[in-house]
Amino acid sequence: MTSSVVDILNSELPVYLQVPGLPERFVLLADTLLMVENTALPVHSQILAGSSPVFFDMFLTPLTSSKNEDSKLIVPLATDTLGNVCIALEYLYSRFANTKIPATFGDSLDEAEAVLAFAHKYGMQNILQECECCLMQAVITGTLELDVSEAAITWLALAEDCGLSTLLAHIELHIIKFSDSNFWTLSAYTRETIPKDSLLRITRGMSYYIDQQAFGAPICESHVNLPTLILWQTNFGASACEDDGGNIDDS
Repeated sequence: MTSSVVDILNSELPVYLQVPGLPERFVLLADTLLMVENTALPVHSQILAGSSPVFFDMFLTPLTSSKNEDSKLIVPLATDTLGNVCIALEYLYSRFANTKIPATFGDSLDEAEAVLAFAHKYGMQNILQECECCLMQAVITGTLELDVSEAAITWLALAEDCGLSTLLAHIELHIIKFSDSNFWTLSAYTRETIPKDSLLRITRGMSYYIDQQAFGAPICESHVNLPTLILWQTNFGASACEDDGGNIDDS
């Protein structure tokens, strides 16, 4: 059974409707109820439709939604979890209210995964790009620590699943540069989690570094060109990494 507007107003507001910057009693303008795990979440269709072509189509298609006695659209999200949807909605409503967008979820993989999975599932390309930029900045500044461990592998798999090719390449390069023999003690987890193409690129990059060490070449920023090109060639196409003769430029 769905909740009426009166029920919603008499209950505690969801966290996403309490973000700073939203008008008081903004919930009164909610015209849609997302049904997630038998819970009605009041939302504003224009906020979701403005970011997601999938939700846009849902709100225009009578067969995928119905209305309750208060003329609110009822949209079931049968395969989503309540916690993840609320986290994703908090991100969307923070963005709508022009408050500070979660600077990249800190080091919380769970929060990032919830937002990214929701955005990827519902075609929110602008949100995906935004999150990728935030995560890249966090990696560069060290806010998001990528020690070579299961955590790095999990972030890598998340980037692959959500199509974040720039973040994916950066994490692959990080693993190549900083992993040691202990990395392969995670072999069972690694083989199950790392996408096949990523594992191939990482292996090739590690081989390059081993060769550099064998010849006594210092491993520094000036020697990351070839593995970087290997990663970017696969992610963005061979033409971006070839010279006029069609060869990889490893100068």
